Amino acid sequence: MIISFRKLSFYTKILTITLLLTFGVTILTITIYIIHNISQDQNLISLLSEIANESSEISAGVLDKNHKLITEKLNKLRRNPDILTVDVHLSKDHASNERFGVEKATNLTADGKNRIYNQEKYLSLFDTDFEITLPIIKENKSIGKIYIKAIDRNPYTDSFFLMTALTTLIAIFMAMYLSNMITEPLISLVNAIKTITTDQNYSVRVKEKGGTEITTLMTAFNGMLDTIQHNEKIQQESLAEIQRLSYYDPLTGLPNRDLFKVYLQNSLTDAKKNSLLVSILYLDLDHFKNINARFSHNSADIFVQEISKKLNQYLNELGGLSSENKNLITSLSRLNGDEFIICLKNVRSIEEVESIAAQILSFVNQPYHFHESQFLSTASIGIAVYPYHGETAETLIKNAATAAYISKDEGKGNYKIFDTKVGKKIDNQIKFENDLYKALERHELVLHYQPKYHLQSKRIISLEALLRWNHPKIGLVPPDEFIPLAENMGLIIDIGAWVIKESCQQCQKWHNTGFPELRVDVNVSARQFLDAELDFKVKSALTESHLAPHFLELEITESAIMINDDQTLATLQALKSIGVSISVDDFGTGYSSLRYLIKYPLNTVKIDKSFIAYILENQSSATIAKAIINLAHNLNLTVVAEGVETIAQLNYLRSVGCDIIQGYYISRPLPAEELTAFLTNHSTKPFET
Repeated sequence: MIISFRKLSFYTKILTITLLLTFGVTILTITIYIIHNISQDQNLISLLSEIANESSEISAGVLDKNHKLITEKLNKLRRNPDILTVDVHLSKDHASNERFGVEKATNLTADGKNRIYNQEKYLSLFDTDFEITLPIIKENKSIGKIYIKAIDRNPYTDSFFLMTALTTLIAIFMAMYLSNMITEPLISLVNAIKTITTDQNYSVRVKEKGGTEITTLMTAFNGMLDTIQHNEKIQQESLAEIQRLSYYDPLTGLPNRDLFKVYLQNSLTDAKKNSLLVSILYLDLDHFKNINARFSHNSADIFVQEISKKLNQYLNELGGLSSENKNLITSLSRLNGDEFIICLKNVRSIEEVESIAAQILSFVNQPYHFHESQFLSTASIGIAVYPYHGETAETLIKNAATAAYISKDEGKGNYKIFDTKVGKKIDNQIKFENDLYKALERHELVLHYQPKYHLQSKRIISLEALLRWNHPKIGLVPPDEFIPLAENMGLIIDIGAWVIKESCQQCQKWHNTGFPELRVDVNVSARQFLDAELDFKVKSALTESHLAPHFLELEITESAIMINDDQTLATLQALKSIGVSISVDDFGTGYSSLRYLIKYPLNTVKIDKSFIAYILENQSSATIAKAIINLAHNLNLTVVAEGVETIAQLNYLRSVGCDIIQGYYISRPLPAEELTAFLTNHSTKPFET
C-alpha cells in the first residue's frame, strides 16, 4: 500500500530521509569497494609489467655498464608515483664505485646497503605497499638483485573519503537539526515543568519551535498555562470577592457584623489602654416591613441604600459639625435588613453620645418617595457605652440591641440608653422564648380537659382540650402567657398539630375505657387555620388514633374565619368533608357577622363568657345571650355557653333554650388522668342541686 509522503508526520519524514541516506551511503560504499578491487587489480598488473620491463633494462645496463640507460630507467621509475624505493645489490665480484646519474643514487657496493633510490610516498586508507625482488643474470649466473618497493594504489580512495566525509557531515547536520527541533524544545519543556512545579509560577512560557508535533505540543502546553493562569486569576478574584462578601454587606457595601466586631474589639483594646469611652448605637428602622408590604422588595432595598448613604454622609460630616467632635472616630455597619450599628470612639461622655443619637434621628427621620408615594421613615436607636454597659464586644452589641428594642416598644422614633433592670427583663423574656422553642421536643406541653355539660340529657357529652406548658422551673404556665408568643414565633403550627393528634389519641382511650360517646373539642388558632396542610394533619391524627371523625370538633375564633372569605370557605369545606364538626368560639366579642353564620358550614356557636358572667344582673347581657341562642337555633346551630359558675346561671340558660354549658360549676380543666376519675364519678350524677 502506497502512503503519500505529505501525509507522514514530521518525525516519520525525518526517519525516512535518514534511512534513505544511510541506505544510499551503504550502497555507494559497497560499489566503491568493488570498483576499488577491480581497479586495484588492473593497476597492479600494469605496475608489475612496467616494473618488469624497466628492471630488465636496468639489469642490462648494469651488465653493460651503460650508465645512460640505467639513469634513464631509474628516472622513469622515479616518476612513477606508485614506486617507493629501488635497490640494486651486486655480488662482491661485480661491485663498482661508479655513481648513477640520479638524485639519490649511491655507489653500488656489495655490502647489501646499496639503495640507489628512495622516496616517501603517501598511502591512503585502501593503498598497500609490496616488494619485488628481481635477479641480475650474467651468463646464467646471478650477479646481483634488484629490490623494488611499490604501492598497490586505489584510484577511488579520495572519492570514498569524500563520500565518507559528506555522509559524516550529513549525520552531524541531522543530529544538530534533530537536537534543535526535538531535544532542545523537550529540554525547554522539562525545565518549564520543573519551574512550575517548584515555584508554582504559571507565567513561564516555552518557545514554540520544532516539528509539527513538537510545535503542537508546545502550543498546547502554553495554552494550558494560559488557561491555568486565567483560572488562577479568576480564582484569586473569586477568593477576593468571597472575602469581600464575608466582611461586607452586598447591598450597601458597608462592613457587616463580623468586620464590625473586629473593629469594635480593636477599639475596646485601645480604650482599655487609654481609659477612653466607646459607644455603640444600634439603629433599627421603624415600619420597615410596611415598605415590603406596600411597595416591593426592590423598593425596600433602595430605601436601605438611601438610609446607608445618609448615615455615611452624616458620620463623615460629624467631625465638622462641631469643633468638639474633631477627635471622634466613627464606624458604620449593616447587620441585617433594617438594622445598622455605629461605633463611636473617643467619646467624652454619655451626654455627647445622646446628642449624636438625636442628630442621627433628625438626619434619618425624613420623608422618602417611592413610586410617586411619600413614606415617612423613623428609626429607633439603642445606646450602650463602654465600660458602663459592658466590657466585651458581644455584651455591648447585645445591650445596645436591647435598648433599641425598648425604644421601639415605647413608641419608636427615639433613642434609649441601656438600662440594667430592663435588660434583665428582656433577657428573661428571651430565655422564656428559647425555652418555648424546646418545650415540644422536651415533652413539657400537656393537655387539660374541661367538660361540656348537656342541659337536656344532663350528661357530659364532650371535653375541650386546653393547652398548658409545664415549665420545669416556673411550673404550669397559663395559655394566655405563651400561646400568643408561640404564634409570633411561628411555633403554633407544630404545637397545634401536636394538640390535635394528642387529643384524638386521648379521646380514643376514653372510648376504650367505657365512655364510647365522648367527643373532644380542639381550639384552632388563626395562624393554624391558615395552614394549607391543616386538613391533612387532621386526617392523619384521626387515622393514627382510629377515632371516628364525628367525635372531633374544631373550635375557631371569629377573627380567624373573617380573614379571607375564599380561603376560609375552602378550608372549612375541606374540614367538613373529613367529617369533623366546626364551632365558632367567643361569639359576640368580634365581628358577630350574621353573614358568615349563613355562608360557612358551621355546627356550633359558643357564647363568650363575658356575657354569661352578668347574665343575671345585666339585662343587656341576658338579652344578647337569648338573642344569640334564638338566632343559632333558627340556623340549626348548637349553642354552648362558656363561663358558667353558678346553678342560677345554669337554670337561666336552660330556661332560654341553651344546649350546652361549660365552666367551673361543672369542673375546672383537669389532666386526663384526673378527668377519667371525674367522668366515672359523675356519669349518672347530675350537677343541679
